[in-house]
Amino acid sequence: MLKDGQNSGQASLGGDLLVLTGTLFAVLYVLFSKHQIASVTPLQLTASQQLVGLLVTIVCFGLLSLIHPAYEVSAAGIPRLFWLLAIGSGIMQYALAFLLYLITLQTLPAGNAAFYIALIPVFGIASAVIILGEQPSLGQWVGGLLVVISSYWASRLSPT
Repeated sequence: MLKDGQNSGQASLGGDLLVLTGTLFAVLYVLFSKHQIASVTPLQLTASQQLVGLLVTIVCFGLLSLIHPAYEVSAAGIPRLFWLLAIGSGIMQYALAFLLYLITLQTLPAGNAAFYIALIPVFGIASAVIILGEQPSLGQWVGGLLVVISSYWASRLSPT
């Protein structure tokens, strides 16, 4: 059994693979969004992307409840305050962030934007340190520093 603060190598590898997968999907998002932003306004693109995300989530939860009834999700017992907080959180953490990102993507080359995506885990760790008081390991500090330095130097490269 692991004590507090310890981590098995497999769990760490699984987390690393999830972060890598998330980063790869984020890079694909940059490429597809850069292509779409040429013909659609950032607000329309953000709204359509958030709507697709909501529909996929509803379908996935619906399929999960059909496959395994113990996971059935019912919105009937959820208090109104929770819904308001969830909507506000979604707007602030996702919709507004994506809207600002898409506005910036109109003028930023996709190659540069892809490097900034790599900063997402760094902001996640920094938030955990500030908000939750977590203490990253030396490897996490070094990894975060390498990501910040490489993103900085990549942003200074001139496009070919």
